[in-house]
Amino acid sequence: EGGPRILALIPAKGASTRLPRKNLAVLDGSSLLERTILQAQDCALFDAIAVSSEDDEILASAAQLRVDHVIVRPKVLARDPAGVNEVALHALENLREAGGYWDTLCILLPTSPLRSYEDIQGAHEVWIRSRPKTVISVSAYSHTPYAGLVNENGELRPLHPEQFGKKSQDVPVIFRPNGAVMFLDIKRFQKAMWYLSPPLRPYIMPANRSIDVDSELDLAMASLLLRRSSP
Repeated sequence: EGGPRILALIPAKGASTRLPRKNLAVLDGSSLLERTILQAQDCALFDAIAVSSEDDEILASAAQLRVDHVIVRPKVLARDPAGVNEVALHALENLREAGGYWDTLCILLPTSPLRSYEDIQGAHEVWIRSRPKTVISVSAYSHTPYAGLVNENGELRPLHPEQFGKKSQDVPVIFRPNGAVMFLDIKRFQKAMWYLSPPLRPYIMPANRSIDVDSELDLAMASLLLRRSSP
């Protein structure tokens, strides 16, 4: 079979600080985890789908949804400062021991529930043209960081004095990773040991599909946007 083999990895820890057990938070009748698994299954791009978690309920939910690999990660990888990078390296090592081989890794965070499977396919198209450069989904900041102020002992000073006070259309557009989708070359990743090692190529998404759920407010906003976009 032609083309690189692609593994989708869904990191889904149970321990979360600001919004407890956020990966199991329910949005429109489905948990964030379930939504992401179904999107991965719907887009028919992946040779295998894996979920990594330290949490029994999340692992059971993933198994019930028939993902190909359920990876039990050590508790230490579910706590700060461990992040997606360490979790992805652990998952690949775990699957290598099980005999799995893929060329390409796609990371899908459950906390980006408004991505569509067209976004996954769109990022994949950028990846096909860009590889082995990493492709990450981004969205523009709604307020430019160039307008930022830092509070130093009660005194505010501009973070970027040379741009401060300019109209937003007169400063460069700054993007943030939104966690929706990332494609990377596995060999390159394992060599660099860092999933954001440059060069990075963008897959640009609109704000209304780029909510990153980290609080009750984010969840409420996602619910509102979902209702508005439904026919």
